[in-house]
Amino acid sequence: MKEHYLPLLLLTGILFPANAVKFSIVGPGRPVVGVVGGTVTLECHLEPKEPIDKMTVRWLKSDLDFAVHMFRNGKDETNTQDDDYRGRTELFKDQMVEGNASLRIKDIRVTDEGNYICSVDNGVVFEETPIDLKVGGLGHDHWIYIRGYEKSGIQLVCESTGWYPAPSIQWIGGEKENLTSKSEINFQQDSKQLLNAQSKVTVSQGSTNKFRCILWNRVLEKDQEAIIEIADLEKDKSVQQYDKWEPLVKSDWEIMYENKVSIQLEIEAGVTQLTVSKDGKSVTAKEMEKNPPNNYAMVKASEWARGTEGFSSGKKYWEVEVAGNRKWTLGVVAGTVNNAGDLEIKHDWTIGQSEKKIQANLAKPLDITYHEFPSKIGVYLDYDSRVVSFFIANSKSFLHTFTECEFTEKVYPYFRTSHANKMLKICPLDSPAKDS
Repeated sequence: MKEHYLPLLLLTGILFPANAVKFSIVGPGRPVVGVVGGTVTLECHLEPKEPIDKMTVRWLKSDLDFAVHMFRNGKDETNTQDDDYRGRTELFKDQMVEGNASLRIKDIRVTDEGNYICSVDNGVVFEETPIDLKVGGLGHDHWIYIRGYEKSGIQLVCESTGWYPAPSIQWIGGEKENLTSKSEINFQQDSKQLLNAQSKVTVSQGSTNKFRCILWNRVLEKDQEAIIEIADLEKDKSVQQYDKWEPLVKSDWEIMYENKVSIQLEIEAGVTQLTVSKDGKSVTAKEMEKNPPNNYAMVKASEWARGTEGFSSGKKYWEVEVAGNRKWTLGVVAGTVNNAGDLEIKHDWTIGQSEKKIQANLAKPLDITYHEFPSKIGVYLDYDSRVVSFFIANSKSFLHTFTECEFTEKVYPYFRTSHANKMLKICPLDSPAKDS
């Protein structure tokens, strides 16, 4: 049975034997800062220096009932240790003869932040000292993209993941114009209690073409920044191309919606890294026990989801929400279903996103130019004309078309994601999407 340890108070008024060795415990005297995922040392030692390898050393935390680390009778006692710290803490055993009771904590987590107590007990004399641990997470994957074009200008979005605590976010124009007061800031907490940051700002036609998004961590006293350069709205060819596509797509939009289909998702037997929702409308990559820093799950190429219904004629249209997902592939695949009920893919016509890049998946991947970052992708299949087209559904803008597709058997809607905890979701299509 585990021993319970509540925060200990400094003991005073104890009468010590005349021959008892008196000592005091010294800590760092200031807060200690640890970085998420890293290692930190909480310093604690005796003065004057005395061997402590025969003493009892306890490390406690104010919000826990069990010990962070316990050393007694010459060895560590893991049975009295809080489960969250198992395998992550260690004393400096080779320095205990010099009175070093410091604790090393590995794989720092947000939940490690708090007030600790280091205590040493020789059976007669008991001393302790408090130590404050601050935890900081410096974000990664910070970038700026164009979300869309508005009458008042261009909306820019700055995103970054893996922060703790919440960073301050500042927008600066090329002439050092501070645009922060015009911005919106949102934070979303992930399963590790780290924060994903997003800030939006609309810049006008008269603004400079270079913008910086600066994120500042007050605990680590470090910042990260992303930079984007865009041309003047009136001269930007990409804007002209965007406007050129918009009426074309609008004219066909109602036709596509007349051929909308309701997709139900399923995954093949043996797929372990993807999950489909109970209603069959979304697929998510599972979060691994230890994801890489970019939070991309190590999803095998053979793991994907498909629509339960295959198509062998006519026109079909569906939309998929991809907002927040930076690692996805969508489209249609052709193949045959084997006796086990699994689809054996022979051909595919897909596009995919990896970070800031969207590509058509050809023998040699083709970069797709886009002028607004997609939150919804529209997929249009014309089986009889042998065409598969992709659109940014939230703005009705064109992405890519596969022509002269070799359709000789049924084709199935295809979905793949490897961004942990970010879903691909089938959108309901009750009526044509409104302009955003």
